Amino acid sequence: MDDTVLEKSIREESARLIAALREKEAAAVRALEEDHAASLERFRRQAAEEAGARREQELAKLENGAVLERKKLRLRSLERFLDERVAETVRDLRGTRQYRAFLLASVRAAAQRISGEAQIRVKPEDLAWQDEILAAAGDCQSAAVAADPSIKWGGCLVRDAAGGRLFNGTLERIYFRKSALLRRKVVQLLADYSRSEKTATTPRPKEE
Repeated sequence: MDDTVLEKSIREESARLIAALREKEAAAVRALEEDHAASLERFRRQAAEEAGARREQELAKLENGAVLERKKLRLRSLERFLDERVAETVRDLRGTRQYRAFLLASVRAAAQRISGEAQIRVKPEDLAWQDEILAAAGDCQSAAVAADPSIKWGGCLVRDAAGGRLFNGTLERIYFRKSALLRRKVVQLLADYSRSEKTATTPRPKEE
């Protein structure tokens, strides 16, 4: 084999090896690029899923907070509504004979449980009935009536001077004991009213 043929054979073999090496390198580069692209896609999906989960979590927190605030607002509105209605009812009640009868009955009930001195405190305006209040406390050995500005609505506080007991016959105390029941009744009334309003505004189906 002459040098020319040998050189040509070497060049051809070298070219083949170089081409094979380049193809192998290109395949390795493609594999690396594909793996890198797959990793980027996995990271993008994971980041999107985590961001979506965080977003949903934050949205849930906001929604729960909004629901809680709406409940608080409704409760505050209900409290204001009850306070206004009770104050209005008490104002109307104080101008009736039933209120005076209630006051005297409360004094009498407490006096029946006291054998010694009874110290009776009433709303300042109710001192106008002092003689009747003392007459209602007739079962006691002695009784004294005084104004108590802390009684805002009405009724009486009767103290057993000897026994140290205090009988609370105020309208405030009665309302405190009945407030839970009154709230339930008001909530029920409001719910019934809301349902009746929806029924009244719902269009009836047309008759054919």
